[in-house]
Amino acid sequence: MAGSVRPRPQLRRQEARHESAVALLLHGAGTVAASRDHAADRDSLLHTAVKERLFPGEGGIDLIGLLRALPPGLPLALEIPTATLARTMDAPARVARAAAATRRLLAAL
Repeated sequence: MAGSVRPRPQLRRQEARHESAVALLLHGAGTVAASRDHAADRDSLLHTAVKERLFPGEGGIDLIGLLRALPPGLPLALEIPTATLARTMDAPARVARAAAATRRLLAAL
């Protein structure tokens, strides 16, 4: 076809082998959303990681780009500690918010 570029067969085979190797190594992935302008000191980073994460897609990390780089069908895990929000929002409401944020993120893939 004029004007189109077709991948060479050996490149497609190499890409398929690479994707298979990645899929064998990874059994699942977890999402972490954090603010782009977080504190840089160790204690603040640990506090955010352990107690105050954002819901998927609400932070400054390119989760869509990261998820697109993973093999299709890889299970995802959500771990979203929100200690401050837990004081004002009950668990079912936080779960609903996490599910809605995750659905929006996945729909953007």
